[in-house]
Amino acid sequence: MISSRPHTRSPRRLADSGSWRPGLGRWLFAGLCGIAVLTGCGGDAATAPDATYETRGIVRQLPDASLPGSELMVHHEAIDSFVDSSGETVGMGSMAMPFPLADAAMLEGLEVGDRVRMVFTVDWDGSPPLEVIELEALPADSRLSFEQGLVRSIDFESGDLEALDTSGDGASDNDASDAQP
Repeated sequence: MISSRPHTRSPRRLADSGSWRPGLGRWLFAGLCGIAVLTGCGGDAATAPDATYETRGIVRQLPDASLPGSELMVHHEAIDSFVDSSGETVGMGSMAMPFPLADAAMLEGLEVGDRVRMVFTVDWDGSPPLEVIELEALPADSRLSFEQGLVRSIDFESGDLEALDTSGDGASDNDASDAQP
């Protein structure tokens, strides 16, 4: 007998052959693929920082675990290539300033007075706008230079920049006194 219905395979036979997926599974798979594409293939949806800088300095204060928001205080060398929130290269003079840490475990073994190399990111729209992503101790006899000159005060909340003329001969931490700048 000839049937007028087209020949189709039953869902059970297709499932057994491996070429059939239930309708819900297709939609779920498509939805997950769409989410992965929108979030960068499963990666962090955060944007890239505006800039990344490497500098060296001296640890002046370690964060206090009992004080929420307490940050690492480092007196760092000048960063000539520093770019402000408007995109202008303005440089940043040597100064002591607080730095939030991406991971508190970076502090392991560090003490006040240690010389460090650090890498931090700047994201002017981020909170916090600065964040240390790498921190390592340097040898105790590492020579650091805290040059004076045009020192800039930056409000990291607003990105405002104020230039302070502090012309001088420069400073170095390599003196025997290692006075706090």
